[in-house]
Amino acid sequence: MERNMSKYVKHVMMISIVTLVSTTATCPSDAFELTGSSWAHLTKPREVKFFVCSKGIDAEARKRIREAADVWSNGDKIKFSIDETKECEINENFNKCQKINVIDRGPIATTDPFYRAAAATSPCPISEDKKKLRNCDIRLSDKVKFSTTLVGPIAGDTYDLLSAMIHEFGHCVGLKDLSTSDSVMNGVEEGQRKRTLAKDDKDGRDSLYK
Repeated sequence: MERNMSKYVKHVMMISIVTLVSTTATCPSDAFELTGSSWAHLTKPREVKFFVCSKGIDAEARKRIREAADVWSNGDKIKFSIDETKECEINENFNKCQKINVIDRGPIATTDPFYRAAAATSPCPISEDKKKLRNCDIRLSDKVKFSTTLVGPIAGDTYDLLSAMIHEFGHCVGLKDLSTSDSVMNGVEEGQRKRTLAKDDKDGRDSLYK
């Protein structure tokens, strides 16, 4: 894709997750791509809880994060939920192996503008074949602007938080970036809203969680 894709929200493929590329699975029509790891090993009803740190994430932003989690939830097959019981300002263990899933806002350690807005990382699958996820962290960059409004225009230099979080939760589902134009896994540009799962997004999720 062209370099102007630097405007897109994309996830950071940290060193520990690069090893998953060799196990990437693709459906026959290339309609979705899998990272190779998922929560499918959990017993149904599968619920994956995320903690949200407070620094740079206010009450309205938390609402958008909860709404983004709900977009991917599919009955007892997979559900993302927000746990309000843990208090933190920033995830000091971002991209480190831990047994909890944390959403925070802070610096993203890359100089590549391709990954400038947000990052999702899963540094420690729990099986030798790397198919079983143990944690997935999401970090929103503290260097870009996010909008929490549900209606009305979004400034051209601002990301829609709900759209960005839907994209990042997709990586925590187990999906890679896509080039399909209407897919949330294609990413979101500044000033753009993309809040509904396309068929490719749903097919990818449903291929993992039956």
